[in-house]
Amino acid sequence: MDKVQEGYIKRERASLRKVFSPKNRRMTICLLVLKFSIGFVIYGMTFISPYLLDRAGESGLTKIIITYLAEFPSLFLALAAVEFKYFGRRNTLLIAMIMCLLAMISIITFESLLVFVLSASRFFLKIGQTIFWALISESYPTTYRSVTIGAISGCGRFGAVIMPTICFSLSTVFSLKLLCMLLQRCQ
Repeated sequence: MDKVQEGYIKRERASLRKVFSPKNRRMTICLLVLKFSIGFVIYGMTFISPYLLDRAGESGLTKIIITYLAEFPSLFLALAAVEFKYFGRRNTLLIAMIMCLLAMISIITFESLLVFVLSASRFFLKIGQTIFWALISESYPTTYRSVTIGAISGCGRFGAVIMPTICFSLSTVFSLKLLCMLLQRCQ
């Protein structure tokens, strides 16, 4: 048997045990929660944006396209912010997620600027998502990076899948009263 083949056979296989080892457990759990949240919010914004725009009297495909076009420049800003000496990946991710949260909260307050606020929240969410993948690839060793990315990506998909279920169950429980109260501010 060749030495290369022997080395390949002896090499340890990647598993979820390695991903959740005590050394990586905290980072993995934080990234799982963050990816679940990102998937939930991205799908939620896609799901609710037409309804919000229609309730605000700004219906039309162009308004929705404008909110999606706001994502494009965020990729370049994410690349620049990561390379900036004082930010780094974790700080840029933190700032982007906080700005996204503030933009989503301001949807209730600034009803006249609904398209701008939706665009800003999608802009910062896209920055966070872009930085997120770079952070994962730097945080884990090559031997089990693909298992980590698969597990975290699956958690994000789960967040995207469960979002409509949660929204529809909340709408039946509250009979749309809570949603209507929030959306009344958008008119």
